[in-house]
Amino acid sequence: MTAVRQTLEMGAAVMAAPVVWLAAAALWPDAVHWGAVLDDGWRGAWRLFLLAGLYPAAEEVVFRGVIQGWMLERTWGGRRLGPVSRANVLTSLVFALLHVPSHPPLMAALVFFPSLVFGHARERTRSLAWPAGLHCWYNAGWFWVFGTG
Repeated sequence: MTAVRQTLEMGAAVMAAPVVWLAAAALWPDAVHWGAVLDDGWRGAWRLFLLAGLYPAAEEVVFRGVIQGWMLERTWGGRRLGPVSRANVLTSLVFALLHVPSHPPLMAALVFFPSLVFGHARERTRSLAWPAGLHCWYNAGWFWVFGTG
């Protein structure tokens, strides 16, 4: 993959996040609490750090590094379903299912789509830096819009 194409793809992934936040805000207007995550001072800042920094980075190590990485090493995992690998689809399904206990069902199901973006970034860059950065970015905006629930 050329560096220009990779840059364009990753730029599109960064720019898609605000679209996701605004679409979710339109779907769940009663759940919107702009900036409320920081209403609790240092405690809120710490929660934002955990929710938009530490946790998503750790999740990327587990999901994109370990699980998707393991699946990609298998012949069947590297096969593609359109533009995404089977490993990415399966990892994203598991990722979304594990959000069910902490999210309303539709929100948990919609986690599948950003997860595909993170998995795509992992496969295109062959690194965890981009998916971890994207996941932190998506979570930061999400918790800025919706608070920490």
